[in-house]
Amino acid sequence: MTFNTGTVLLWLIGLGVQPIINRAYCPTDNATQERNHQTWQAHVLAGPAYADLAAVQQATEQAFADRISALPSRHAGCDGRPFLLAFPTLEAAQRPYSEAAEEQLFALARVDSYLSEWTWRRSVDRTGQISLADRPYRIGSAYRGQSVKVQFDPSDRTLVCRLAGGQEVRRLQVPEIQPEYIVPVRKRSALLEFIVSVRFTRIHPWCASRNDSPWTWPDCALLDAAYRQEKQFV
Repeated sequence: MTFNTGTVLLWLIGLGVQPIINRAYCPTDNATQERNHQTWQAHVLAGPAYADLAAVQQATEQAFADRISALPSRHAGCDGRPFLLAFPTLEAAQRPYSEAAEEQLFALARVDSYLSEWTWRRSVDRTGQISLADRPYRIGSAYRGQSVKVQFDPSDRTLVCRLAGGQEVRRLQVPEIQPEYIVPVRKRSALLEFIVSVRFTRIHPWCASRNDSPWTWPDCALLDAAYRQEKQFV
C-alpha cells in the first residue's frame, strides 16, 4: 500500500490537527512558515550528510533548541531575548501526543466533516475518465469534454460526480478516503517513512505551543509540512 500527502493530511485531521491550506504557489500566504523552512534548510540540511533519519532528527532538535533558548529574537514581545525567556510556556506541550492512544484520539467524524466542505472540479477526458488521487476513474464516454463537480457524501463515503446542471452521473469509491486506509496505528511508521521519502521533513518551531494540535514538537516536526500542503490526494 502506498501513501500520499492527502492520506497524511486526513490522518492528522482525524487526530484533531486543523490544517492551514494556502493558495497554490503563494508562499507569502504563510511567510513566517516559509522563512522557517528556509532557516531549517540552511542550519540543518546544508550541513554534513546524515547517516539516517535519527541523525537528521537529532540535528533538528539541537537547532530548534538553540533558536528558542539561546539566540536573541527580533520577534514582537521578545525584546531581543530568546523565545523561551520571553515566552516560557512554549516549553510545555498543550496536548501531548501518545501513540498508544492514537486509536482513541482519532475521530472519523472530523475527517468526514472536513471532506464535506470541499468541492473539486474535473474535466472528463476523451476516454471518458477523470483523475482523482492519481488514479483514473471512468465517468462515461457520453460526458467527454464536460466538467463535473465532485463532492464527498459521508452517508456512503463516496465521491459524487455531478454535471453543471446538478445531474448525478457517478459515485466513486476512492480508497484514500476510507478509514481502513487512514486510521490504523500499525501504519504510522509507513506514513513517516513516506514523508521522509518525499522530503516533507520541514520544521515548524511553534508546534509545541499550538492549542489545536495534539503533537509534541519532535513528532510534528516530521509531519508539519505534509498536513500544510494543499490537498494533493485529488
